[in-house]
Amino acid sequence: MINYAKLKKAISTRQAAESFGIPVNPHGMAVCPFHNDHSPSMKADDNFYCFGCGATGDVITFTSRFFGITPASAARKLAMDFGISLEDESEYPILPKSQAQLQFETWVHEALNILRAYNQLLYEWKFLAPDNPGEDFHFLFV
Repeated sequence: MINYAKLKKAISTRQAAESFGIPVNPHGMAVCPFHNDHSPSMKADDNFYCFGCGATGDVITFTSRFFGITPASAARKLAMDFGISLEDESEYPILPKSQAQLQFETWVHEALNILRAYNQLLYEWKFLAPDNPGEDFHFLFV
């Protein structure tokens, strides 16, 4: 059986979020990955709470929702990623990640960062778009 309490005590939601590529500011606020968020609205410390969409939970719930996996799989992932041994490792053996899996996770992380940066640019540029069809374009918008 997985020792959930051991994982929750060893890993904070903030640590997990940062390891998944979600920047958390010094005040513990981050852009929520569970809704279309443009500014930090999620508090991430030991647990998490989003003031925008109401998502809440612990590190296992966060990991489960972020990756779309079951809580048991999320617990095993956290244990493997952070090097924490589970109480009964014979029931759920932890297999090391293959080189292909590591490359894929790196690619996904980089792709998400590119998409976040592009989304931020689109958000900033929408204010440069003309209000009326006949209006001239702003030079930065072009």
